[in-house]
Amino acid sequence: MNVDLPRRCVFAALLAAPTLAFAQQAELPPTTPPPLLTTEEPSAPRPPRTPSDVSIAFGMSGYTAAMDSTRTEGASLIVDFERHLAGGLTVFGGAQARLETDVNLVNGMGLQAGSRLYFGDQPFQGAFVAVQLQAGYTRVSLATTDTRVAVGGLLGYAHPISSNWRLSFAAGVESSQTEREGPPDSVSPGCVLFTPCLLGGRETAVETRDALQPQFRAGAIYRF
Repeated sequence: MNVDLPRRCVFAALLAAPTLAFAQQAELPPTTPPPLLTTEEPSAPRPPRTPSDVSIAFGMSGYTAAMDSTRTEGASLIVDFERHLAGGLTVFGGAQARLETDVNLVNGMGLQAGSRLYFGDQPFQGAFVAVQLQAGYTRVSLATTDTRVAVGGLLGYAHPISSNWRLSFAAGVESSQTEREGPPDSVSPGCVLFTPCLLGGRETAVETRDALQPQFRAGAIYRF
């Protein structure tokens, strides 16, 4: 009996076993490792941003020729804050800088306040009507000043161009009363040369003028 035959069989089996195992492994489909278990919870989605009830507006207000006066008021630069109250109702208030018609220089300041009613489902956008009150002081010349009070109504539209910005256009009619104080056009008979009233420069004339003017306004609104 050949004693080397069992050894050769065992040696052949040892060599064949890894080869068969490698071949079987190559035939099996690749397996992906199980996902790692983490204790972190998935982050919740961020809630949508709630729009603010406050906005700021930048714009310009101007006039065409007055219906009952030959003098046209200059334009005004306007900055005001607006707050939503309920539904489509808002209130606003701010300041304005009046421009000289001829040279476009700031020659007066004023304040304004009022209310707007928007007809859309959201404030600060869509069609609206507005009522506003204005009061201002203008220096016409070194010796002449105007004090002006006005109330007007506007019909306009605010168009959204982004989530925060709107473009606003409005037109309407304004009734104003202007009180001009300055030196008279001619010296009164009682104030003659070398008299105290002339030397002191205390003689002034006050002129009151009422006007009804078509008004327009254009600007941009930023909602916080």
